[in-house]
This record gives sequence, structure tokens and C-alpha cells, in this order.
Amino acid sequence: MKIAVIEDSSLVVSFWQNFLKPMGHEFAFFSSHREELARVGAYAPQVIFCAGVPMHQSGFEMGQALKSHKLTGGAGVVVCTTLGDDNLFKEWDASSIDAVLVKPFTRESVERVLAQLTRRYSRPQRERRLAVIIDDNKTARSVLEQQMTSLGFDVQTAVNGQAGYELILKSKPDIVLTDVEMPVMNGYELCAALSENPETHRLPILVVSSTVTDVEVHQGFKSGILDFLRKPFDSFKLSEAVATAIGREKVQHDGIAVVLSGDMKFSALLGKLFADLGLQDHHCANLNELSGYLSMIVPDIIAVDFSGVDHQACHMLEKLREQDDLKASPILVMVEADDRNAMINCLQHGANDFLIKPFVREEFNARVLNLVRTKLLFDELKQSSHILEGLAFIDSLTGLLNRRYLEEGLQQQFARAERTQRPLSIMMIDLDHFKRVNDMFGHAIGDEVLKSVSETVKSSVRNVDIACRYGGEELCVLMPGTPAMQARDIAEQVRRNIEAKTLTPKLIRQTVSLGVSTFPDLSGRDTLLSDADKALYMAKDMGRNRVLVKDENIA
Repeated sequence: MKIAVIEDSSLVVSFWQNFLKPMGHEFAFFSSHREELARVGAYAPQVIFCAGVPMHQSGFEMGQALKSHKLTGGAGVVVCTTLGDDNLFKEWDASSIDAVLVKPFTRESVERVLAQLTRRYSRPQRERRLAVIIDDNKTARSVLEQQMTSLGFDVQTAVNGQAGYELILKSKPDIVLTDVEMPVMNGYELCAALSENPETHRLPILVVSSTVTDVEVHQGFKSGILDFLRKPFDSFKLSEAVATAIGREKVQHDGIAVVLSGDMKFSALLGKLFADLGLQDHHCANLNELSGYLSMIVPDIIAVDFSGVDHQACHMLEKLREQDDLKASPILVMVEADDRNAMINCLQHGANDFLIKPFVREEFNARVLNLVRTKLLFDELKQSSHILEGLAFIDSLTGLLNRRYLEEGLQQQFARAERTQRPLSIMMIDLDHFKRVNDMFGHAIGDEVLKSVSETVKSSVRNVDIACRYGGEELCVLMPGTPAMQARDIAEQVRRNIEAKTLTPKLIRQTVSLGVSTFPDLSGRDTLLSDADKALYMAKDMGRNRVLVKDENIA
């Protein structure tokens, strides 16, 4: 076991040296300075022991830094303390620590924790990464298996969430790709079960579905653990999503060519030609197979052997052009020399280019590369457009989502809460006496304070929570699936973290007041925001720097 000990006291470091050496573990020591994080990451420990009260930063900051860093996020974090302070444990727990060792501890208690973490994080030694694919649709499983294999993964599959859950516990994969709508156990239930299991709660999960809402997609990308990919997808989007989920800077991927032909020999020939151009091919023998394939993935080029399929293919081309996801996929039609009328008909119905059989390799390569380059340019322009669209939902000062996003996303969250029968809480936050900051130090310093508070809010809430700037110095956080008591605890953590932080070079201490309400337990659709806002202003009337829930019995 490779162990890192983060400790500032030389006396305690000496104790750890004498304690760990007889156990036979490899270990190294680091201080709690923020600059030390890179050194801890370079050491690549499997387990990190931390002092309960680090000298150079708070326990919450230390835990967050270790768990969010790409080099230490997969390590088990153990807090060592002599204190029985519940607030201390809550602070570390908010950073997703794995275990607490209360001093004085014994060799047996340390080994017990190490054994627990070994079972939790161990992965079988294997040459290739393993992906588990869960989908009740055979075509979807086949397409995803082909794609993940091309990305360098071994693949195992399951037909529903329950079977997938059992397979995951047995095989300990590196990543899971799952559909949402499935029998026995759906994708959301599977994700919940995995997140609640200590052995799998850090397992990267990629939800691949055609039913994902815009809010869920945005929140999935924000998460860093749970990610979403909307069907149909292209190979680049899949490779980027996989790279993000497993923490690799780059995952190699190939372009995709789908071939529609009833002639197996000709399809095999096209497969070789596409492979020489760096494109992996997928063969469809008829229109039904092509339709099923295109419901899953957006290819870089569609090649249609017109002489080998039903002549209804012309009408199929027209239908393809009606689908937004496939409008940019180039279509190359291949016809016999005596079937020029069919070729013209295909061009009129949406084909981009044609080849007359027999053709030479040079002509094939030139036409295919020209079509693929055109699609690549379109994809780049579309990505730029999506970035600009995303910026429209970002508040330029705080970096949080803005009120426009809140107004659109809230309705999606209401629908999800009703569908899943889980509560939706909202936290409203207002900076206390913020006008005094602007009056005393100027608006530039006031902006810095607001930015710092916003960053603290974002780092203090969970990955599934959605932090927004509501307006002026008022912020809010949507908390899906969160009952009122839990929402209050999260709000209290936010309040304490802001109160403890020194802001800006002027050493300003800022406090906040918070109001919480919950749908449907405490508020309806139309009153959730206003009820939380009223609770916020009651908190201010009661003296500020406090959390108040709408229902006094819960507060």
C-alpha cells in the first residue's frame, strides 16, 4: 500500500515513521500547504492520512482539494484527530472523506481502515480498461460495445439496471455506460444505488439516453462524476465524454462510416477502403438496420450502395435530412454506370456526392475525404455555437449560472421531482450589509467580495446542486432530490464556510443570511422561490448570519 501522510508537526511525523515502517507499507510525508498538492499528486498515493485540523488551510478546503484534484481524487482520504467535535466531522464529511481515525489509534485499527479502503478502491490488474454497458436494447449495446472497443476498452454488457449492478460489483469496471429507461431497475435508480455503495460511489458513470433533458445534460457535465451523452451521438463526443469521466486528457478515437448495402463482398471492400482512411465502418444490410444504427450514433459519413438495396432508399435519404442530428452527416451514393437516373434522384433527395461503379481508390479517397472534412468543419462551427449558447446562461461576474438559466431550468427540475417522486429544495442567499462594503471600499472591491462568496458557495454545495446568481448580491442553489432537513444542513455548511473565509486583499469578513424551502413538502411550484426568499428575509430580521427554513417546525 502506498501511503501519503499530510502532517505539519515534526513530532507527529516522527510518530508516523515509527508506526508505519514495521507494517511494510511505502509512505511519504507532506505539509498542509496548498502548494504541496502537486507533490502529493506526483507521489500518487492509494491512501492519504490527514491531520484533523491542518495548519495551513481548513479541513474542508483540504478535503475538497484532494478529492477534486485529478491526481489524488481516486485515493482514499482518512482524517486523524483527537477531537470529538461533530462540526469537525461534518466539515470533513462535506469533502467526501472516506474514514476517521480517532487518536490514540492502534496498529489494528489502522490496518482495518487500510483493508477497508483496499477493498473499496482496488481494481483487478488488467492490460486494458474495462467498460460495463447496460441497455435493454440489443442494437444500442452492440453499437456502444463496438465504440468502446475502438477506444481501447474491454467490454461487458447487461440488459437492465439490476443485472448491471451485480455485474459492476463483480467485475469492478473502470467506467459504466447506461441507458435511463430500462426494466427491473432504471438508469437513475442504478446511479443512486452505485452512489450509495462505498465500493462504487466514485465509479465514473456515463448516462447514454435519448430522453435526457437540457438541464440534466448541463448538470451532468458540471458534475465531473456523473455524465450524460444524448443519443444519437458521434464518436468524437463519446471519446470526449469518456476522457472526461475517467480523467484522461485524451482518448484515441476514429471516425465512423456506416455502409448500407445488400452485397456482403462489396461491403467488405468498402470496409477496407474506409479503414485505410482511418474510419471504422459499420455494415447495415437493410433500411431497418440502418434506422436502428442511426438512432444510436451520428456517423461521419453514410455510404449507400444503391444497387444493393431497395430503391426506397431515395425516400430514406429525404427522411434523414429531416433529422437535426443527421443533417450534417454527408451521404455518398454508389450506383451502376447504367443507373444514372437513380443517381440524379438521390442527389435531389439529399445525397451529397456519388460514385459510379467500378471506381478507383484515388477517386474514392478524394470524395470521401472531401465529405468528411466538410462535416468536421460543420462540427467545429456547431461546437462554437454551443459554447456561445452556454455563455448566455453564465453570469459574467460570478461565473455562476444566471437568472435566465434558473427560470428555464426550474421547470425541468419540477418535472423531474414529480416524475421521480423526490423533493426539490432551494436555498436563497443574501450577503449581509453588502452596501457597506461598496460604500467603504468601492464597487471594484465589492465585486471581488461577491465573486469570492460565489466561489465558496459553489465549492460548498454538492456536485448535483445548481448554483445561480439570482440578482444583485442575492444567490440561490437548486438542490434536486433533497429533503428540507438535508437542505438546511447544506445551507448551514455554506454559511459557516463563508463566515470563516477572509475575502480580498482588504481582509474583509463577510456573512450571509439564507432561506430554504422544499417542493412539494413545504411549497408548491408557484411559491417555492418566494417562500425561500421570505425565509431569507426573516433570517435577516432575526439578526442575519443564519439559516431559516420556511417551516419553523423543521427549522
